[in-house]
Amino acid sequence: MRFRHKRERSPAPTEASQPTSATNELPYAFPAGEAEIEVVGESFRAEAIRQAVANMTPGQPCVAELVPEPQNPHDPNAVAVYLQGVRAGYLPRQNAAVLSPRIVALSRRHGGTPVACPADVPELSPVPRILLRLNLADFGVSADTLHGPSSEFASTADRLTREILTRPASTRSVAQEDRKGRQQLHKAETALAKAETEWDRDPHTLAQIESMFHTALKRLSASGDPGTGRAWLGLARSLRYQKGRRDEVLTAFLTALSLQRDNEEAWREYLEYLCLSPSAEALTSAFAAMTPTVRLSLAHTLLAVSWQQDRHGRLAAQDGPRLRNSLVETAQTAGDLRTLALLTGQLGLRQEKQGNLEQAVNWWRLAVSAGSTDPKVADRLTIALIKDGLNNEAEYVLQQALAAKPQGPVAERMSQRLARCQRTLRPGMSEAPSGRNEHYRCSACGAYGHNKHTCPEGRRSR
Repeated sequence: MRFRHKRERSPAPTEASQPTSATNELPYAFPAGEAEIEVVGESFRAEAIRQAVANMTPGQPCVAELVPEPQNPHDPNAVAVYLQGVRAGYLPRQNAAVLSPRIVALSRRHGGTPVACPADVPELSPVPRILLRLNLADFGVSADTLHGPSSEFASTADRLTREILTRPASTRSVAQEDRKGRQQLHKAETALAKAETEWDRDPHTLAQIESMFHTALKRLSASGDPGTGRAWLGLARSLRYQKGRRDEVLTAFLTALSLQRDNEEAWREYLEYLCLSPSAEALTSAFAAMTPTVRLSLAHTLLAVSWQQDRHGRLAAQDGPRLRNSLVETAQTAGDLRTLALLTGQLGLRQEKQGNLEQAVNWWRLAVSAGSTDPKVADRLTIALIKDGLNNEAEYVLQQALAAKPQGPVAERMSQRLARCQRTLRPGMSEAPSGRNEHYRCSACGAYGHNKHTCPEGRRSR
């Protein structure tokens, strides 16, 4: 495999930091490993990266060369990443500090050959992204030693989320709406809706619409109009597809959300934007800032992200468990029992599907303790409990689930199971002629009663 050298013009690194010559074969490249590291600084070199990828021949594997830069004025541990001879970015500072000396040592062990690894370059717009896949055994480090993929985008999103969404809410009262500001906002929203349907729109259209939102925002913000949140959201949407506006998009989204905490649609759009380059930290910060109602609605979405089942599927595999645990901890800390019940119930179902029944039962017990009435959770949990002879616990779980009056075959199955549990626990009771689990006939007194009714005779009959 050869590297083409159409180097971008930049200060020349030292001789030891030069990438492989275009005339030499690249004799050493790592096999694809499980460790993923995302390149940082790629957003400043988007066009060069696009050109490098475009120059690759069909079917050619994408290989990234790792070049330490000990003379780098900003960080002596810096490690540059080259694609097709083009500097595409750098390893994150924390990971570069660990890997830089090991890259040099590894190169020496292989006779000074360059160090490279497979690279994935997914859809670059609107946020450039390069994901390196390393075999850590070649470096002599473990996955715990490195930080997970956390691009500049994800780091900035996490920082802004904490800064903006922790600001105290404004208590300013509004006497009346700003009519002119509302008209300007409506005009900007109409123009944006039209532009989003025009795939061949003029490149300057979104910039013009952005200006319209700024005009409306200035009036609405000055008067304290409640429509200010809508204006910030519209501004974020107009900036979203403009190159180089990442920080402004994040700021606009988060400012809109700080003014409209219960706007589920806005939260959903923000999460979609975060998932272009997701990190467990940024997603957890957003989850913590949501209202309980929104949190409950979007819990399924974030679980899908953690399992890489969302539309983008870009969260690193090793970050999935960390995100799921963070979601559960956030719900517990917030005292959000409904969301906690949903999360733990779904995690249990996932573990059962993977064959980890013991872990599934542990998650389901947490769900029930949080008040879960999910019929599927109760159904699967009580099957496991009864097999282990835990009829008392199974009875409690079934009663809690059936109190929500579920419908369908699962509900009928749980009713019958509850009746069997209670007959096992209270031999003096029998099932009523109606077949309903809530009525039993005692053979001693002939009465139908509550399922906790017991008879001193200790006999039962139908």
